[in-house]
Amino acid sequence: SDDKTNCSTGKVFTFLPLPFESGLPVEINGMFCLSSNRRDLWSDAEGMEGTGKIRAMWNHRLLTDVVAPTYVWMLRLLKSKLDFSKEFLNLFPSKLLREPWNLVADRTLSLLKDERVLKTERTKEWVRPQDALLVSEDMLELGQLLVKEKQIPLVKLPQNIIDAFSRVLKSQIKTVTPMFVLRFMK
Repeated sequence: SDDKTNCSTGKVFTFLPLPFESGLPVEINGMFCLSSNRRDLWSDAEGMEGTGKIRAMWNHRLLTDVVAPTYVWMLRLLKSKLDFSKEFLNLFPSKLLREPWNLVADRTLSLLKDERVLKTERTKEWVRPQDALLVSEDMLELGQLLVKEKQIPLVKLPQNIIDAFSRVLKSQIKTVTPMFVLRFMK
């Protein structure tokens, strides 16, 4: 089957479909505060006060405190159904997104660091991103050589997911890069 038919376009709903997409690989339905023409979510602008500020804060909290944890919960449920497949990995937020959808992607990735959602290459155990050494296909052989004698869980991921985790979690995540190899060899 065609990947485009299986992958969501990131439709957004507040009861009814809205005329924009989130860019996330999932659909989101929430009780968002919308502009009067239903074309935009209320978002915080510098100097905003009163009900506009409250509406913007509502949307921000809805995205970071409800949508992102629900996204993590969905991934936790789907890992048993999809296993560590391409379909499962395609559900990870891995694109750079515009406001406010970047809030959902970044918060979701931040919450995932404590979840066993990645599977190791060798033992096929589920591990947390913060406990794993992430490696792309082109660095896999080098990664396997590095951890051969050590008990470091090695997880092969598409580069876009490694980049997303690295962008959000920075030093909390370990990835096989030329710089990592140099430090590891010392």
